[in-house]
Amino acid sequence: NYIGKDALTKILLSGPVKKICGIKFNGPKTSACTVPYKVFSKSKELIGEITSAIYSPRLATNVGLGMLKSKYTEIDQAVLVSTSPGKYLGGAVSKLPFDWSIIVSILSCSGMTYSPPPGILSHGMSSSGIRVFMP
Repeated sequence: NYIGKDALTKILLSGPVKKICGIKFNGPKTSACTVPYKVFSKSKELIGEITSAIYSPRLATNVGLGMLKSKYTEIDQAVLVSTSPGKYLGGAVSKLPFDWSIIVSILSCSGMTYSPPPGILSHGMSSSGIRVFMP
């Protein structure tokens, strides 16, 4: 027996309430996140927040790390990110480390198309099948 055993057993049996996950979101290039951004489900239920975010030139999208309710952490789960009150930007939960495939998903959710850089297919592979890394 030890202090906290009951609480840890409960978490083990039911799973964590929240999980850390990557989130990619559209909109104008965001500056460093100094105040947490609220994250909502498509039905605008508050599901968590992003505490670290920035625009990624390499991925050509905004990226963030946040804590979300566990049931909303499936990869490609659509979310809304509020960078200021009343302003919602489309986004999606992303696997970590961030990859190219989620960009296609985010852009298609917003009605946009995606043209990868020369030599890169949408899944991050060159036409020769060799993994290509962008600096």
